[in-house]
Amino acid sequence: MKKTKVSGKIIFTIFGASGDLADLKLFPAIFELVNQGYLEDIIVIGFARSEYSQEEFREKFRKSILDAKSEIDEDVLENLIQNVHYHQGKYSEARPYKDYADLVQEIGGEYEQEIFHFSVPPSSYEEIIRNVYEIRENDSRVKYMIEKPFGEDLESAKALEFQIKRLGLKDVVYLIDHYLGKNAVRSILSLRKNNRVFNMLLKGHEISNIQISALEKLLVESRLNYYDNVGATRDMFQSHLLQLLSLLLVEIPVVEDESLLLKHKENLIDSVILKKSVFGQYEGYCERDKFQCSPFTDTLFAFELQINNDEWFDTPVYVRSGKGMNRKQTSVVIEFKKYAHQDEKLPPNKMIIEIAPNPCVKLFFVNESGYESEINSLVTKESLSCGVDECLSSHAVLFLDCLLEKKEFFVSFKQAVASWEITEEALNNKVIEHYPIGSSNVESSDKLLEEKGFKWINLND
Repeated sequence: MKKTKVSGKIIFTIFGASGDLADLKLFPAIFELVNQGYLEDIIVIGFARSEYSQEEFREKFRKSILDAKSEIDEDVLENLIQNVHYHQGKYSEARPYKDYADLVQEIGGEYEQEIFHFSVPPSSYEEIIRNVYEIRENDSRVKYMIEKPFGEDLESAKALEFQIKRLGLKDVVYLIDHYLGKNAVRSILSLRKNNRVFNMLLKGHEISNIQISALEKLLVESRLNYYDNVGATRDMFQSHLLQLLSLLLVEIPVVEDESLLLKHKENLIDSVILKKSVFGQYEGYCERDKFQCSPFTDTLFAFELQINNDEWFDTPVYVRSGKGMNRKQTSVVIEFKKYAHQDEKLPPNKMIIEIAPNPCVKLFFVNESGYESEINSLVTKESLSCGVDECLSSHAVLFLDCLLEKKEFFVSFKQAVASWEITEEALNNKVIEHYPIGSSNVESSDKLLEEKGFKWINLND
């Protein structure tokens, strides 16, 4: 893949720059883009409520890069840090934004683009947008990058959409789901576009069921305070897994058309029907911290879905996610139908798209002895990674897309609203089951599939 450099000076402002996301993902992503030559000139401004001196914030930025990267070019890092600044202020007050505008005028000079990145809770989105709009109005250089979740529920998502439309900002807002920056996830769409054989296999009448899994060994741990207000369904299903599903099944326009593809994704997500649901919480969830957590927070879910269109109506789709499981696995498993005359003891053909921990695509055939044979040369591991010398992280990929005004791998508000609708429908019927840490599943989750003669496919079993 040929590198596309972004010309001109960029002002990159991060709201919530004192938080974990900035440290773990955003600062390293900016460094990657500079280090690999995608950006020629960038000024980074951290905007947050915490007290930092200029040098303290620069040291925080430096430490973030050193913690994230094993090998770095010290000269590149030090040159970048000289263009890192900090601005303190409350998000709800107008004065800090006017002072911010003065700061940009003082240090920015002439610039091509100004990116406002929202690394803050959804409850702060509307007040930040309102105050930024007051100082920038319809400045064509401005873009807004908003992190998932897009609102806290269906009502707040609709309110956010209304505000964006009322201010005329729809075309300059980029809704980030970091899954859509993962090379292995993006490859699903490119494989379907570029390989007729691959796409011909994805036909509803040939497939018995589809399974999408995102399992972790990790517990909630230090994120308990945040996680207890969100839970697994809001965290993983509302965007991540529905976005995976949409890339797998969306109708792809014959002629390259970004807006039409986004519209088809909206239609696909809007057609998802919830059939059955299971929720779980790992044992000891509330015993590992002094924080008073909820016994109703889900750390696991499993859903049976149906797609309300002609192609996929008779193909059940199962999605699951859980913490404290016995494995790390993010995957799409496609089980094909067997011949009507085929021996019941023979396993079905399968295609597995593994997102993590080892990105690859595998086909499983039945050999002459009746055992599964793995054919993994269809797609090599490298073809699900990246096409340049060094891979970019998810956020770096999405930052670059935004700067180049590519919206194919961002979420539209219609997608977000449709996702919230089915998410809230699921949560309205939540009953918690408990499972021991290190489980492969909960019993009710297994029964979802057993009712139709299927079982969950766990990788490397």
